[in-house]
Amino acid sequence: MFNTTLALIHVFISIASCLAVFAYERSGKAQSDIRSAVYYALIMILFFPGVGLLIGLVILSAVRKGIKPGQGLLKDYEEYIAEKEGQLVYLKRLENTMQTVRREVSFEPFVDVIRGEDMRIKTRVIEKLSRAVSYESVQLLKFALADSSPEVRFYAAGALVKIENSINERIKMVSKEAGEHDLAKDHSALGDLYRFYAKTGLLEKTMSQRYLSLACAAYQKAVDIDTNQPDVIVRYAQTLIELKEYEKSRELLDRAAKLWPDNSEMCFMRSEVYFILGAYSRMSDMLSGVRRDEVNLRRKEVLEFWTAA
Repeated sequence: MFNTTLALIHVFISIASCLAVFAYERSGKAQSDIRSAVYYALIMILFFPGVGLLIGLVILSAVRKGIKPGQGLLKDYEEYIAEKEGQLVYLKRLENTMQTVRREVSFEPFVDVIRGEDMRIKTRVIEKLSRAVSYESVQLLKFALADSSPEVRFYAAGALVKIENSINERIKMVSKEAGEHDLAKDHSALGDLYRFYAKTGLLEKTMSQRYLSLACAAYQKAVDIDTNQPDVIVRYAQTLIELKEYEKSRELLDRAAKLWPDNSEMCFMRSEVYFILGAYSRMSDMLSGVRRDEVNLRRKEVLEFWTAA
C-alpha cells in the first residue's frame, strides 16, 4: 500500500512537471541558455523518484540566478562565466551519467541499485562501468567503494583496477609506437592519453600533475615534428593552463595566432589565458574577428559580452 502511494505521488509529480515545462515553452519566455537545464531537471524528476525532485529543484534554482547588473564589468563577467560554466559542465556530466546508467541497467537509478539488496544487478552495473573508461564511470565506481556490502566494494575496486590497467596498456602501446616511428600523430595521441589519465580521477593530485607534464612533453614533440597542427597546439595550451603555466601558454598561443589568426578555438583559448593574466583590455580585440556562425551558444554569449564591453 505504501509503495503504491509513493508510485502515485511520483506519477502526479511527473505529470505536473511535464505540464509545467509545456506551459513554459508555450509562454514564449523560454530562454535558450537555460532550456537545456529545464529539460535536465525534468529528466531527473521523471527517472529518479524522490531524490530526482530535490535535484531538479536545485538545478532550476541555480539557473534562475543569472547576471547581477551594476557590479562592474569584471565582476559581472566572472560571475556570469563561472555560473554558466559550472552549470554546463555539471549538466553535461549528469546527462552522460544518466545515459550510461539508463542504457546499462534499464532505467534503474544507480544509487538505488547500490543501496538495494539485489547483488546480481549491483555486480552487473559495476561490470558494465568497468568497460566505460571515463571520468563519470570512475566517480560512480568510487561511490560504490563506500557500499555496505563487502562484495560490492570488492567488485568496485576490481573495476577501478581494470580501468586503470586498460589505460596503462594503451599508454604503453602508443608510447612504443611513438618511440619506433617518431611520428607527430603518435606523440599527439600519447599526449592525449596522458592528459586523459590525469583527468579521470584515478590519480592523486601529484601524480595527476606529473601526467599533465608528460602530456605537455608529448605535445611539444608532436609540434616539433609537424608545426601545422593547430588542434594539437590548442590541447597543449589547455594542458599548460591546467598546470597553471599561464605565461608559457600565452607565449605558445601568441606564436600560433600569427599562423592561424582565424582559428576560433585558438582565439578563445588565447583570450582565456589573457583573462587569467588580467589583461582584460585585450579581450575585445582578440574576439572581434571570430565569426559568430562558427561558435556554439555559450561562446556567442561570451562574444556578445566582450564585444559589447
